[in-house]
Amino acid sequence: MQLGALVVDADGNDVLAGLTAAESRFLVEVRSGHATPAAKAEYWLYQQVLATHLGARLDAVNKRTGCPFLADGVDKTGFGDGDVVRLKCGGPDVTVVGTVEAYPFMDGPAPGVFCVWEDGRRRYEQVYPPCAIERA
Repeated sequence: MQLGALVVDADGNDVLAGLTAAESRFLVEVRSGHATPAAKAEYWLYQQVLATHLGARLDAVNKRTGCPFLADGVDKTGFGDGDVVRLKCGGPDVTVVGTVEAYPFMDGPAPGVFCVWEDGRRRYEQVYPPCAIERA
């Protein structure tokens, strides 16, 4: 089992799994401020364990929320050339130009949706992850 993996318990709550009791206690103590990592070795251990936890949590959230290519690495954008889309968080309507292998993730490039739009006389270009946009 991956260190810091998330599992869902019988009540539907996320539960961290895959840590030894010592690692789990260490994370809780350092995070709560009861123990401060004075030695560099302790600090780096804390950072390593925390980073692993965060990575596992992000993977689990992506799978659970249905962000398609983040969940399984497959490009299922559903957007074609000429589609008009916008960011889910708001912003101008943009036109899809295509799908590109240029969106940077920790595991390497992944498919992204290449969009363009104009504001007055300026042309803007941006690559977005498919789960961040919706049809306008």
